[in-house]
Order: sequence, then C-alpha cells, then structure tokens
Amino acid sequence: MSAPVMLWRDVDMAILLCTTHFSVYRKKKPAQKLFGSIITILIMLTSCVPHLIGIGRCIALKLSKLGAKVFAISRTESDLDSLKEEDSSIETRCLDIGNWDNTRKVIEEIGQVDLLVNNAAILGCKTVLEVTEEFIDEHFDVNFKAAVNISQIVAKGIVARKGSGAIVNISSISGFLATPGYPIYCTTKAAMDMLTKSMALEFGPLKVN
Repeated sequence: MSAPVMLWRDVDMAILLCTTHFSVYRKKKPAQKLFGSIITILIMLTSCVPHLIGIGRCIALKLSKLGAKVFAISRTESDLDSLKEEDSSIETRCLDIGNWDNTRKVIEEIGQVDLLVNNAAILGCKTVLEVTEEFIDEHFDVNFKAAVNISQIVAKGIVARKGSGAIVNISSISGFLATPGYPIYCTTKAAMDMLTKSMALEFGPLKVN
C-alpha cells in the first residue's frame, strides 16, 4: 500500500487534496474503469455550526462532477435528500457510523472503494466538569472509532486486490489548539491527527493524508 501524511483542516485545501488524488488515479485507469467507487462521509453535528456540514457536501459534489462514483453517508436523511436533489448520480446511505457493526455491514456492501474521505464529526459543547460518559463515548465513536473502522475495511480491500488508493482524514485546528468549552471534541481531533500519521506509516504505498 502507499502513504504521504498531512492533515487537512481548510475546506478549499481539503477539496483540492481530494480532487488531486482523483486526477492522479483517473490518469492511471482507462476511462471505462475510472474508479471502483469513492466514499465521502458527510459531517454530522450536534452543535450550532451547520456550515461545517458543507465540507463533505462540497467534496462529494466536486468529485461527482469530475466523474467519480460517489457514495455519501450521513445519519441525517434530510441532508442526503438535499444532496441527491443537487446531484442525482450520488448514491446515499443513511447510517449512524457510531454503530460499529452496522457501519461495517453497510461499507462492505458498497464494495470496492478507491478513495475514502473521513469527514464525519460531532461537536458538542461541554466543559470537563460537565461531560458525561455517554457524551465522551458518542464523540469518540463518531469522531475517532468510525474512522478506524471504515479505514480498516477500505484498506483491506485495496490490499486484497493489490490496487492503489487514498484515505483523506479531515481534521481540525482544534486538534492542536485547545478551544474553550470543547475539551472532548479537541481530544478526538488530536487522536485523529495521530491516527493519520500512524496509518501512513503502517499502510506504506496507500496514500493517507
């Protein structure tokens, strides 16, 4: 597998990275075998920053416009419906990726994936004195464990078919800069940053950014 590692926090730069990966692989494959599929995970929020939902949406629309086969996943049906209205070629799956077993089943049913964009996150505001075990588990299930779960499935598939591919993890400046009121979110993003570096070392030729 193959792997330069970088962490993408800016929307435009994230889109640029994804489209660059797509362009590289498009040149490697005949037009009729352009991509197996691209899976784009749309962001999921429990906070008052709805503009962040647009990161995954923009990536999905851009890659679809370039000719990729895009799967978009969200636990919010209305977000998927509006995405389909804008681009009917995008396939959608309504799924809570915090559920480990259900997520594995859905991702495995999708089949070959060449580019994975781990973009999902929830952002709850509670101080260390206020957080509960449930609050912590929910954030780690979606923001961190889901990325491990889905990346594992995709990477195994790429290795099994001796192919090439890429995994893009969308992180946040909060991974290295503490944000008042969001200690758990910041911690999950710091974990995502280190996961990205560790995956790049492990996967070798698979590109992990």
